[in-house]
Order: sequence, then structure tokens, then C-alpha cells
Amino acid sequence: MKRRNYIISIALIVIVMVGLVVYFGYSSIGTESPASTPPLLYTPSVSPQIINASQGSTQQVNLTLTSICSTKIEIPIEALTINGYTIGISDNVNASSPWSTSVQEDVFNYSFSLNQLILQPFKSNSTIITINLTDSFNEQPTTLGSYSLDISFGKIIFLSPPSKYDISYSGGFPIVMILAPSANLVSSLTTGEYPSSPPPNLLNISGNVTNTGETTAYNAGLHVVAYTSTGTVEINVTVPLAYDETFNQDFGTGAVGGGLIGGSYSVTELDSGQTVDIFSDIYHEGTVTNWTVTPVWTNTP
Repeated sequence: MKRRNYIISIALIVIVMVGLVVYFGYSSIGTESPASTPPLLYTPSVSPQIINASQGSTQQVNLTLTSICSTKIEIPIEALTINGYTIGISDNVNASSPWSTSVQEDVFNYSFSLNQLILQPFKSNSTIITINLTDSFNEQPTTLGSYSLDISFGKIIFLSPPSKYDISYSGGFPIVMILAPSANLVSSLTTGEYPSSPPPNLLNISGNVTNTGETTAYNAGLHVVAYTSTGTVEINVTVPLAYDETFNQDFGTGAVGGGLIGGSYSVTELDSGQTVDIFSDIYHEGTVTNWTVTPVWTNTP
């Protein structure tokens, strides 16, 4: 005999919303007959309940189980699977047969920080579910939409003498995930340090940046962090996507570029499929020997 209770709530924005009710199935494993209404052995909770979700992002859900019985138990956390899909944003995702592993991996991969939770009597334990959404559906827009997911639990393992009801529960935990298109900036850049006597020196960045995503990238730029040979941060600045532009760097960790001197153009919005050429100089004191240059953007203005 199995019993399932699903409570799924969705906000109609780009979200991941996690349901708050576990459904359970049970079977007798002892000599006693189970009660007609078996006792609930643990309850679930999640934090946060609403997570923004877009292609290429990483999401984390903290799943906490709390024992409400006097017996020490262990609950295996077995899998996270897609069992339903609807194109577009919808609060009604019909469950269907689970997707094949290979197709599911085109949408996301996942991991649990703990694969089993041991619950002391009336105590709680947690696992973190990390969901890495892929960029592969840039070329497969039909995978953007609403998903029904299921976290599968194995049968409870009783770690201390069985209670009055010698019963093993198994079940799952429902999640609804809504993915919407987003921007995605990909760069092909060359960076070099050019000392000058007397200072300031300059760090040159050249190449191009392309928006391979489905929507416009807003507040687009390059976050530049550069270090001296001793590991001191010499440059920490975000500059626009610019060609033939020159920037000044206020010195010190966390400093922001202080002044635009001149040049051809400076871009902070990039449409889907658009590419811009980059040629920027950042003047600074000291000499840097290593650096990172990372495209940054937002999906809303």
C-alpha cells in the first residue's frame, strides 16, 4: 500500500520552487501487522524555497529532514530525476516517465553533499543538493520551460531496536523547476602587461566578446583582477566592453576604475548573437604578473 501527498507551489517567474510535503510508501518488514494509519517518522523542509534559475547557472537547495520518532533511523537520498516537462512557464507540469540519463544531462547534473541522512530521535540532519544547469540548451530551446523533478528516498533503515510499528517507509520529494532563457557572454581575449618608465604601466586587453545566450545581456563588462608577483591585488575593476578605450585604476584592493579618457566605443548591452571587439588599456602603478578577465552581465536592466 502506498500513499502520496504532493503539494507543489510555483511563482510564475524564473524560479525553482520546492514542494513542502513528502509522500511515503510503506511495507511490513516484521512480525507485527502495521497500523491502519502508520506513524510519520520524519518531516522535510527546504531552504531557500524560491531560487532564480537560468541556463548555465548553479543552484543549491538545502534539504533538511527532522525525526519525529523515538528510533534512530537512516534515510538514503538516492537520485534527482526529471519526471515531467512543459514548454514555457506553467504551474501544471504533468508527471510522466523519467527521462533517460543522457537526455537529462543535457539540462543539468547534480550532486548531494550527503547521500544518506542519519536522524537521531527527534533531531534533524541536512544535505545540500547542487544543481548545475548546462549551457547546452542554447541550441535546444525546447528544453527551456517547466520541469517536474523528484528526489528519490530509499527505504528507512532502523539503526536502533524497532519501534512498535516495525515498518519501512520509502518515497520521494517533489520539486518544480522553471527555466527561462538568459544571456551568456563568451570571451576570446588576449591580455598583456606593458611596463613604462616612469609609471604608470598599462594592462592591455584585446579580442572579442559574444553573447551566445537567448536574451540581451545588460550591464555587460569585463571584471579584471590582476596581481603582483607577491600576490598583492594591483587591479580590481569592472570596465565596459570597449574598443580603443583607456581607463585609470584607483590603486588598492577593491578599487574601481576612475576615469574614461577617450576612444571609439563603449558597450554595456549586448543582444543575443552579437559580438563586439575589445581593445582596452587599464593604466596602473606597479607591475602585474598574472590576472583574470571575466565577462559579467545581468539578465535584466
